[in-house]
Amino acid sequence: MNEQDILNGCLDQIRQLAPLERVRRTYAHRAGRRAGSGSRIDIVVDIETERGPLRFAAEVKPILKRPLPEHLSVVRRKVGEQFLLMSEYVNASIAATLRDSKINFIDTLGNAYIHVPGFIYVEKCGRKPQIQGEKQPTALLQPKGMRLLYVLLTERGALNQTVRVLRARAGISLERTVSSMRELKEKGYVRTVGRGELEFVNKKALLELWLANYGDRLRPSLVLGIFKMSESVGRDITGILQAAFGRKPQSYALGGSLGAYLLTGYYRGLTTEIFVREGMMGELSKRLNLIPAKQTNVTLLHLFSPSVVYGGKVPAQPVAHPLLIYAELLCQGGDREKETASLIYDRYLRDDFNGS
Repeated sequence: MNEQDILNGCLDQIRQLAPLERVRRTYAHRAGRRAGSGSRIDIVVDIETERGPLRFAAEVKPILKRPLPEHLSVVRRKVGEQFLLMSEYVNASIAATLRDSKINFIDTLGNAYIHVPGFIYVEKCGRKPQIQGEKQPTALLQPKGMRLLYVLLTERGALNQTVRVLRARAGISLERTVSSMRELKEKGYVRTVGRGELEFVNKKALLELWLANYGDRLRPSLVLGIFKMSESVGRDITGILQAAFGRKPQSYALGGSLGAYLLTGYYRGLTTEIFVREGMMGELSKRLNLIPAKQTNVTLLHLFSPSVVYGGKVPAQPVAHPLLIYAELLCQGGDREKETASLIYDRYLRDDFNGS
């Protein structure tokens, strides 16, 4: 789509939103609006709502990919709540990042987050583009295939384990394990050497494939719930978890920015991600006094494999494997998160993947 098609498609979707009545647009060069720092507002969108008129300074972008353009946060700070990002398609992972950054958006499929206090709150996500003749993702890039791929990438010697051992380590079916291993061979990611043993052909390329699909395919399948945690609990979260679950090994692992901080001591972000066994979700939520909320700062993720918990030299707290922490930081996409991700890669991942 060109920018005009994206604009028209997004305006059509806005007109279908229940709280809105009428949409009128004026171009920025006629309105004389600029956001500063060299960022141009493409259009001004005037909307009639049930509570009165509302004006958005809007910018049109094609399909968004990570890393997100840094100027979006600059424009949001300068324009405020009535900045609107229009795009052809916003996937679920990027939608979550935009929502957490309080950046309003809408795409041509109707995915939207528009929140102006006192006027409108709309949140619709999960719609995906339908492409003519599009095939379903292969077994390897389905969530369960990506679980297996994670085990193969992180556990030494896993590539030559039996399929029964691998299915148990990844927490998937025997059938999915067999089909994913077959695909690895057919696509040339692994090869047979010596006496029937397997080896990676290009382990780093396989890592990049996994990372490229983590945010859209694997992560959404792991989310158990998103919650709000009080600041007082957040300041003592490691102590609370240690006291409650310290005698239950493999029960939880700290991921995301908190896990990264425990590994590097560099940066503690605003959100907390915790991998937890599904059966313990209720107990952990109670211990941390978590409540469902629109403005969230805690995500509970499924601890789907024993290898989610990192076994290297780390602080006393159980943390997720550096690969999961690295992937989560890249998904969050902020400048500090990307800097921390680079530290994680250099300290914990580079030796395993560079040159392999």
